[in-house]
Amino acid sequence: VMTDWMAFTMYLGIPLLTFIVTLFQRRDDWWAVSILTWFSTVIIFWAYFAGCVIFYELQACLDLIGEASNKANEGNMGFFAKLRVAIVYGMKTRLSGTKKELYMVNGNVVLPENGNYTNSNIEPSMVKRSIMSRMTSWKVLSCFYKSLDEPKRIWSIEEVRGNIPFVTKHSWSLEKLFCKAGFSSSIPVVAGPSAVTRNQARSSFICAIIGNVLLLLLVVGLMVWMGLAGAALAVAIVLILLCCIPSTKATLRLRRIYEDIAPESGNTNEEDDESDTEEENVSAAIYQIWESWKLTAPTEAFAWIVIAGEVILFYLWPLVHLCVLKNAPSAILFSFLGLFAAARHYLNPSILIQDIGSFGSIGLDEGEEQSRKGLFGVKSKKEWEAKSRLAQIVSIGTDRSRKFWNLVFGLLVIFFVLVVLAAVATSDDETIESDGYKPSNDQFTLVEGFKYPRQPDLPYPTCKLKKGLEIDGLSDALQLSATDNALSDAAFYAGIAYVKPNDAQYLLNQWFRQDGFAIDDVAIVDEFKLLHPTYAQSPASYKLLTFPSVLPNFALVSIRGTATVWDLMSDAQLWMAAILFQLLREVLPIGSLWTPILHKMVNFVSSLESESISRVAFYRETTAFVNYLKKETQYKTVQVTGHSLGGGLALITGSQTNSPAVGLSAPNSMLSRDTFDPPITKQQLNTLTFNIVPVGDVVPMIDDLANLYQNINCTAAANDIIGCHGSTRSACEIQYTCGSGDRPVICNCAADYGYPEPIATGAGNQTNFTQACLDAAAAADALEG
Repeated sequence: VMTDWMAFTMYLGIPLLTFIVTLFQRRDDWWAVSILTWFSTVIIFWAYFAGCVIFYELQACLDLIGEASNKANEGNMGFFAKLRVAIVYGMKTRLSGTKKELYMVNGNVVLPENGNYTNSNIEPSMVKRSIMSRMTSWKVLSCFYKSLDEPKRIWSIEEVRGNIPFVTKHSWSLEKLFCKAGFSSSIPVVAGPSAVTRNQARSSFICAIIGNVLLLLLVVGLMVWMGLAGAALAVAIVLILLCCIPSTKATLRLRRIYEDIAPESGNTNEEDDESDTEEENVSAAIYQIWESWKLTAPTEAFAWIVIAGEVILFYLWPLVHLCVLKNAPSAILFSFLGLFAAARHYLNPSILIQDIGSFGSIGLDEGEEQSRKGLFGVKSKKEWEAKSRLAQIVSIGTDRSRKFWNLVFGLLVIFFVLVVLAAVATSDDETIESDGYKPSNDQFTLVEGFKYPRQPDLPYPTCKLKKGLEIDGLSDALQLSATDNALSDAAFYAGIAYVKPNDAQYLLNQWFRQDGFAIDDVAIVDEFKLLHPTYAQSPASYKLLTFPSVLPNFALVSIRGTATVWDLMSDAQLWMAAILFQLLREVLPIGSLWTPILHKMVNFVSSLESESISRVAFYRETTAFVNYLKKETQYKTVQVTGHSLGGGLALITGSQTNSPAVGLSAPNSMLSRDTFDPPITKQQLNTLTFNIVPVGDVVPMIDDLANLYQNINCTAAANDIIGCHGSTRSACEIQYTCGSGDRPVICNCAADYGYPEPIATGAGNQTNFTQACLDAAAAADALEG
């Protein structure tokens, strides 16, 4: 009763009372306060629940160790002695070499007296030896391992609880026999009143075959879609076929056994038949049983070595690292969670239960003997409650969800390793210089004498920038129609940050068709870094573009995005918490209800790694630079732009300095707004920032968009995962759709991204576009050389 009242209070009572109070107060944030209260009370309840689980697991573990000690006539053991034995016993079991055997047996066959099929004359359908059992046979490990005189049976939790399921015609479903976990045991009934019908059996067999075929086709299809072909594809197919062979053999054996039993028992009905004749049939079943056996065991000394290694590697080393970084919140949280995880890892009663094959004397008073009489084989209500509670607790750590999350964690580790390998592979990319810049031709190759006309069916709301984001006076100075090229200019400004200073000036002169109209002012950037030694060796890179002849008080800061995968790994830390909560919101039913408080949760998670985030918080440097421009120079009006993560930094810097900011394919900051220093407001993001979002680009999906953004098309193939993220492709898309206007045409559009060639301008222009682009590229290369 107490537990139910506590659950009611935490899950419903306190949150509902908070909801009512906020309504009476007529608060604008009534929903955010209510769900934040609900979240907090649920966390408290589950913390209490976790404490109870640890307590009962520890109690059961020590009781089982004490019982085993008494049976071995070792006398009563103290608390710490039991603790030591339990830790070593659990580790020795985990390190032991084991094998699993699958038996599919006619239910009419007499079960061996000891309940095991291994020592009978029945051959297993499948044998799987663990990696440890193979490794421990090596001579080099002979001093750490010993082979058991006789294999020792390891019972599954389902066997101990007596939960091996019967499959009848009433409980059958298509996936029951073959589309479930590969190491699950079951007992299909194949004859008698509840026998699985022939149609059901055939469907199960067909399901197993079709499942393997579909899995093969799915993997092959994904590989083909991603462009994998040739030897790599052939090797993948062979590996998948080898993985499918064991399950296919087991399926065929089960079918043969079914065909042998069903005719003998008279179960020949194609459909469910409820006649009296069927009721008289004698029931028969197939036992599909997995048996686990321990073959080798490590020495106690080796177990202690592994325990010490785990504690040092997975607990002490990270904890010391957090302390050295002075990240107190993470260190405190990690220390508590580490102790909690260690208690469940080293004092796990399920290991002892699987070794003993029963719940032992749990729930019995000292000296009281265990009995198999009474309800479910227990003597008293007290014993039943204790064992039932322990059975539920044990299932928490042995259910399929744990295997699923272990798989997810393993895949994340593999993904991280692949990212690191990609970083190493791209570190020698010839298109990226050692300082992170690209050659100008890889970013933009510009040519005059051609143009893209504006497309008649404009898929965007506008090709212009308004709401304070346009650069006043720039178009008038160039005698252009007002802001016709604003969106195209924004993409160009964002992309030019990747180009070296000398090449950037050359591109600026080409873009505006005037030498010196726009200046890449390297001197002021160097002066700022000289005055601020903290940023002297910073990997952050940005350009200052000025327009001295027409806009002497205006400056534009273009921030470079990630040039290598190493940059991506560092910069992504800023948005990692937001990404995690976005994924959680998508998975949860009606997850959008949590949006009002997600920014608080993101801030909490980010605070745990505040020290590591501060080292990659490059927005602090760009914000300081913009403030420096406004206070120490003549540039009182500053606009910020950037592509990719550089665009994300631009949106943050613009909000922090009250400067208009335009991002191209930029990650957003709505959920992360409280994690920055200083924090930014929702209003600043909604009024000062604008994001250009290519369709299919994953980076602008990070965090929630502010009010001002515009989608643009992308011509990349669907299987090109990062194809829509390139700044040059986005500039081409805008120029082709909105028209090139009075700007030169970008050659990369037709040469690299499949856009049509532009049309020549002027009646006498007979120049070939391809040749004109080659000439422009050669001129740029000559300048670079």
